[in-house]
Amino acid sequence: VEAAPRIRRDIRPFVREARPLVRDLRPAARDLVGAEPGLTRSFTVLNRLFNMLANNPRGAEGPDVAGRDEGYLFSLGWLGHQSVNLFSNADAHGPQRTLTVGGTCAVLAGTLNTIKGDDDTALANTFLQGMSGVLTDPRVCGGKSG
Repeated sequence: VEAAPRIRRDIRPFVREARPLVRDLRPAARDLVGAEPGLTRSFTVLNRLFNMLANNPRGAEGPDVAGRDEGYLFSLGWLGHQSVNLFSNADAHGPQRTLTVGGTCAVLAGTLNTIKGDDDTALANTFLQGMSGVLTDPRVCGGKSG
């Protein structure tokens, strides 16, 4: 008895408006029924793939366990994190990759001395000037900047 006004006010108008759309769906539903065996096989294969990716036979293990195996989902999540981290720096020109500079103290000191005299490389000069503190730190390069 309580539902009758709501059915009359809300559900009946909705059903009347939806009937033409439902009639238009009939041919598409018929085609979908014909494609169903192929879809079932495809989703079964995908389900097996995802089960293999998610397989973690020993469950969650601490970092101190030798031969630890977290499965492929752990690696997939790590790969996604590293991919976002790799291109997380962006400006109007698009994403930029981060850069890691390495070398011996002598190589960095030589690069700094070479760039100091070149006015066209202001960005590199600014970057390497920040490195000069590392070069003069006695704990890192023995206090010798070359």
